[in-house]
Amino acid sequence: MPEALRFQRLSRLPNHLCYRCQSLAVPGLEGKRPLSLYLPPDYFKEAEKPWPVAIFFDGHNLFDDVDTLAGGWHLHEAMAARHAKRLTVPVVIGIHPGIERDSELSPWPLYPGKPGYAVTLMQWFHHEVLPRLQKQLLLQTQNMLIGGSSLGALLALYTALEEPQRYDKALVMSPALWPDGFRIFEYVMGHSALTDKRLYFDHGQQEDHPELGDILFQQTGVMVDTLTLLGLKRERDIFWRPDPHGEHNEVSWSRRLPEALDLIYGATP
Repeated sequence: MPEALRFQRLSRLPNHLCYRCQSLAVPGLEGKRPLSLYLPPDYFKEAEKPWPVAIFFDGHNLFDDVDTLAGGWHLHEAMAARHAKRLTVPVVIGIHPGIERDSELSPWPLYPGKPGYAVTLMQWFHHEVLPRLQKQLLLQTQNMLIGGSSLGALLALYTALEEPQRYDKALVMSPALWPDGFRIFEYVMGHSALTDKRLYFDHGQQEDHPELGDILFQQTGVMVDTLTLLGLKRERDIFWRPDPHGEHNEVSWSRRLPEALDLIYGATP
């Protein structure tokens, strides 16, 4: 029998239902990692209904700046603001990175000798972790959102297309689309028609890469154009928000998060 997930509330955020569980091993990957969990403020008051679910990568960065290298997303604050406006607030599950973060977040090799293990990571999450969470929490595990930044955004986009029965929403912030020669474009073009999706894309125009420069910013725009050609309607199914002042860091992603959630979930009570 798998070990039960034991969530401990984060005492440093006493006004929010933020938790972290024990470290978990992933078969085929090095190192262990916990999960982060955010529950809506009314979760225990309305305990009879299944709640919408959002999956985020880099779970260690979801909340405040503690345990992060460059600050956190302060997702709990964005969700609290949505709750105050009576907007949709999902249960959020954050998948933490392991020792080989970059490889774990790419479905394809990053470069020769550096394989991608994203498929292994997501098979573990979908087939081992999610069923355990369903036994402990009231979750609506269809029509979920999946989101991330940089390589986490790449995997969010890939997973939303690979698992359409689970995900109809994706939050794709500053995506790193470059692994294996921008192979994500070939993968996306293999989908002859896309329906019933709601995708948010952004990218900062101040983001810098020592080798690729602003190519990553341009490629995000090209990806949005590609998905539009495959049938998604702008400002209905797909949203593109270039950020003139955005940098490649959590400060920029945290600043853009409230609007991204409004576009994905709607801003009407």
